[in-house]
Amino acid sequence: MLHYYDNFKPRNMRNIYKYVCLIFLPMANIASAQDYHLSHYDVAALYMNPAMTGMYGYKEGDYKIYSVYRSQWKAISSKPFTSTYLAYDRPFKKWNKTFGLGGYLINSKAGAGQFGTLNCMFSAAYDITNNAEGKHYLTTGLQMGILNKQFNPFTITYDVQYSPSIGGFDPNIPNQENFSRASILRFDANIGIFYKYIEKEQKVHPLFGFSIQHVTKPNESFSSIKSRSPMRFNIQTGFDMKIEPKINVCARFLYM
Repeated sequence: MLHYYDNFKPRNMRNIYKYVCLIFLPMANIASAQDYHLSHYDVAALYMNPAMTGMYGYKEGDYKIYSVYRSQWKAISSKPFTSTYLAYDRPFKKWNKTFGLGGYLINSKAGAGQFGTLNCMFSAAYDITNNAEGKHYLTTGLQMGILNKQFNPFTITYDVQYSPSIGGFDPNIPNQENFSRASILRFDANIGIFYKYIEKEQKVHPLFGFSIQHVTKPNESFSSIKSRSPMRFNIQTGFDMKIEPKINVCARFLYM
């Protein structure tokens, strides 16, 4: 049901804006820039935790290919925010040990400013327990690669470019911005550890994973002032429960 009140003045709306600003202003000192956010983290296993690279537990497999595509705000924007993820991994044995090798590529495009982030990471993992038929499964992993960010400053308008004579923004007016660069390329690294109880005779298999993204805290700034990317901590836990031979319940909890 929709109610309309004729005595709701614009001044009241301005007061609401002031209250909202007062609430969120103290958070500016503790807020950090967002990283990629994908809905199906289980599909993007390598992006979640490098320790899961080529590690399939007691499940057999020669290799895996992962793919995720996300599109956001397409209904209200001519240039929506998109994220594309593609990964590959496989297990292999060497020196009577189990390893996993792979990598992922994730590309994100954001809005009219053509702001893009490309992350290409090579991933490796090691099975510490080295016994897929046992009760415990403990792995650790490392990822290294490059982080590229770029944007087109000429597709963005600024406050100083507003022209009252035309009632809009005039891109021919100098924007008075001074960017030393419009693209950066940085080294990036992630680490992680993963544990799962995998005894086949049991119905419930709990799991726990912990990973740290952007260990090197790469400088993301497009100007001479440094702005380092904060490290992102991922904690994942949950369990797999076998209901019937062909039916499993997979519960997951994620904290970032």
